[in-house]
Amino acid sequence: LAIVMVIGLLPTAAFAEETDPTISFETTFEDTMTVGETFTVTASLANNPGMATMTLSLKWNEDVVKFNGFEAYEDGFPVSEVFEARGWSVETNHELGIIVTARTTDNSTNGTLFTANFEVVGSGELGLGLKDADRTEFEMVNAAMEVIEPTIDYSAISGLSVAGGDEGA
Repeated sequence: LAIVMVIGLLPTAAFAEETDPTISFETTFEDTMTVGETFTVTASLANNPGMATMTLSLKWNEDVVKFNGFEAYEDGFPVSEVFEARGWSVETNHELGIIVTARTTDNSTNGTLFTANFEVVGSGELGLGLKDADRTEFEMVNAAMEVIEPTIDYSAISGLSVAGGDEGA
């Protein structure tokens, strides 16, 4: 009985395995695309520990692709499974590719952060991703209120390019 009571007094966090939060990407970019065709890039969050603020600033090669804004509701709020409080805690710039959020719904919320729309306009490397730390910032905290950095998995959008001429991804 004494052993059961001691175990019962230990914090449950001592038994929980903590996993770093991960932001990953998916794209509808295809093997062969023609200038003028469009595709999307979707960012998702996994292992969300809870979050105070997040600023996401997209980057792309303007000579190859044109950013056509985020998937959004009629009021301009980005379609997201993670962001909380449409309109008051999230600011979105659909021209510059920036989303700023004050917080997410809670630490059990994982899923789509945003979907960005792009159009092929030229040839070369697409250069898709998030801008460097001076333009993309994360203030994520775990249950112990310790700041943690997310892992960013660019594997689905790294190295994408459009060949010369009018088509050929």
